[in-house]
Amino acid sequence: MNGSKDGRAPHLDQTVLDELQSRKIQITRVQKLGGGRNSRVLLLESPDQSMVLKSYPQFGDDQRDRMGTEVKVLGYLHRHGVRQVPEPLFWCREKNWAAFSLLKGRTIEGITPALLEGVAQFLGRLKAAGDNSREAQALPLASEACFSMEALQEMLSGRLKRLEAMRGRGSVQNKAYQWCSQCLEHDHQRLMQQLKMRNQVDQIGSEIARQERILSPSDVGIHNMLQMEDGLAFLDFEYAGWDDPAKFTADWILQPDNPLLLDQALQLVGALSRQIGEGSWQERLTTFMEFNRLKWCAIMLNVFIREQGETAQDALSRQLDRTQAYFQESMALVSGFREVY
Repeated sequence: MNGSKDGRAPHLDQTVLDELQSRKIQITRVQKLGGGRNSRVLLLESPDQSMVLKSYPQFGDDQRDRMGTEVKVLGYLHRHGVRQVPEPLFWCREKNWAAFSLLKGRTIEGITPALLEGVAQFLGRLKAAGDNSREAQALPLASEACFSMEALQEMLSGRLKRLEAMRGRGSVQNKAYQWCSQCLEHDHQRLMQQLKMRNQVDQIGSEIARQERILSPSDVGIHNMLQMEDGLAFLDFEYAGWDDPAKFTADWILQPDNPLLLDQALQLVGALSRQIGEGSWQERLTTFMEFNRLKWCAIMLNVFIREQGETAQDALSRQLDRTQAYFQESMALVSGFREVY
């Protein structure tokens, strides 16, 4: 069995080897693929087929069933004719791994009008697949799904609360904590007051109707997409499920690694309106953008509350600079969007 470029084959759990043997699949090559902190991804090649093996380690008190969610949602989509996503092949709940079909394509380098149209078309297919059947309604909620304004502000409050653990961990962490208190928490309180002014108190907790919800991959962006010969492919459904289309749209516009320009944001909203229809999600969009830009800042600061020594102080300082720059840039984008939308 051939291994990675340094000649060492990545280790395969015995349960994986047993499953492959039972299916008479002879693996000739194992290669480590890109994977983030949340998962480990391997390419398994055999003379007859290639597949992706993904393992899902648990972290701290995060007990989300990422493997179960990905298998369940992707299996449902394939059964309902959505072929732009990997297909679950087999999995092991005990060891928390799953094998998926391999989608071949190239990574996407930037945002284009055609790509935004493709994203909207994909969401249109997800909306069509998400019917009112018992099977569809049994699918999980997306990670941090927010179906009311109250849930939206509670989501952000929870993320900012966790960042209090930065305090006392080091000089850069203390600096980040002070900035978080002065900027993120200040803006959070301002948004909460505006929310109460725009909505009657008894309406803040009102959830959107079931028919307004969509199936969403949740972890959106070009980092989880491929350009195939016949269109776009979408990867990574660990956090997928039912969600508000306003949240999907806001996350796409504000994703820190590839935030959209104002004209791109407007194009995406227009394309989504054609694919999933106009509705109350458009009225909620600006509010979601205002809250989600702060959420993304909090996510960018998560590295500050990991174990001591895991990240060097100079790396933390660069991440704080990046977060502060994103805070300002996203503020300008949301302000510009609010003026024209």
